Amino acid sequence: MKDLGDYYLKYRDEISHISGNLNQSVKRATEPAVAGLLTQSYLSQVLLPTISNTQRTLSTFYDELFKVTKKAVKPGL
Repeated sequence: MKDLGDYYLKYRDEISHISGNLNQSVKRATEPAVAGLLTQSYLSQVLLPTISNTQRTLSTFYDELFKVTKKAVKPGL
């Protein structure tokens, strides 16, 4: 059971770290847009869809990790 807990915490922490990196990337990507160095269309048509897709993927990873851990702890759910 301890190994399962360690596994869960390790991957949860890694997903959290990736999410933090994504947030920093979003901040850095919007700075040139605010300064007028990127067009609004590039921001809305290229960057934001990619960022949204990455956020959905990270959420899916986290949700699946939770489901697997929950099933392992309480089989039959």
